[in-house]
Amino acid sequence: MKEFWEMYDNEGFSLWKVKYDKYEGEGEVLHMTNNLLGGFIQRLDTFRKYSFAVHGVYGDEPKLDIKGAWLWRGVDIPFEIKDHVSYEYNFFTKLDITKEEDRKYVEDMWCC
Repeated sequence: MKEFWEMYDNEGFSLWKVKYDKYEGEGEVLHMTNNLLGGFIQRLDTFRKYSFAVHGVYGDEPKLDIKGAWLWRGVDIPFEIKDHVSYEYNFFTKLDITKEEDRKYVEDMWCC
């Protein structure tokens, strides 16, 4: 991560935190929650050339969450994400690498 932070281009790339907004009854059964995440990722297959992410299911049944840390080319949310059928259920928050808690979030997601 030390090398990543030294080489990171804040003007050409951006880091984002994503969290899925669960409806009542979602995030209770592991295989169903994995399917939600799998469908989201599958529909972004063409976007993989421009991004890197660790996006997973966290927690224990019946309190599972879908969250991740993404890196992509550009500084705004790209069309491929906004055009996704479940975009409105995922909350993207741009991370500020000058803030220690944002850097720690990326390091925790990518390294732990």
